[in-house]
Amino acid sequence: MTMQNRKNRAMEREPVAENTGPQGIEIEHLNLELGGKRLLDDVSLHVEAGKVTGLAGESGSGKSLTSYSILQLYPEGSSVSGKIMFAGRNLLALDTEEITEVRGRQIAFVFQDPSSSFHPMISILGQMTDHMRYHLHMNRQQAAERAQELLDMVEIPDPHGALHKYPHQFSGGQLQRIAIASALACNPKVIIADEPTTALDVTVQAGILQLLRDLCDRLGTTIILVTHDLGVMSALADNVAVMREGHIVEFGTRYQVLREPKHPYTRSLIDALPMNMGGFDDE
Repeated sequence: MTMQNRKNRAMEREPVAENTGPQGIEIEHLNLELGGKRLLDDVSLHVEAGKVTGLAGESGSGKSLTSYSILQLYPEGSSVSGKIMFAGRNLLALDTEEITEVRGRQIAFVFQDPSSSFHPMISILGQMTDHMRYHLHMNRQQAAERAQELLDMVEIPDPHGALHKYPHQFSGGQLQRIAIASALACNPKVIIADEPTTALDVTVQAGILQLLRDLCDRLGTTIILVTHDLGVMSALADNVAVMREGHIVEFGTRYQVLREPKHPYTRSLIDALPMNMGGFDDE
């Protein structure tokens, strides 16, 4: 099978989730307290289906905690209220078994440090196929073929050979591509990417951002991009929410937020950029 044919098979495979077409997420009045301190304060956010929604803000603003809360990955002992609606269900109300079925299968996560996403002693094949066999009930051969198709899609050289290598044999950029391929394994409706380019150099960052944009445009995948870097937002996001001290201070299209900000905090973040965002076009 040629490389292009494998890419086409990976792109055309039917979604796993029961509902066809893109799925969005509606966060409604999300509050989270831990140790007597409110970390998220009345967070409401519309994540548009089939688009890239950015969560921006400085460290400690609550952007990552908001994204983790979607899959109930908040710290132990947290007190949580509100709703996170996805495919007609409140994710915050699901029990352990139910949310486990959502994680990876319908909503997948790409973490900041790709090296921490993989076990150093297990091959890429083993790490990519375990959750496919669990969620999709594939046999070993089917899962291996799917993994090879996905590595081909994210442009890993020699995808067959790559499956039999170990994480330390790849660069940071390659590992992040493999992490994205793993996130796509079960055809999720939503991918949450938490600072996916922070540990990478500028050239590699551009490739990862283009890959995420391509996945959104070609597969209709809904993407939540968490980053402190408004330059990254300007290159990728369709809509942007700006967070400060646990709540959203501004939300709109990327043009509205980054070119015509209404909140002083948003303006201060833009003014802090090392260069202006020339070349940013309206939609």
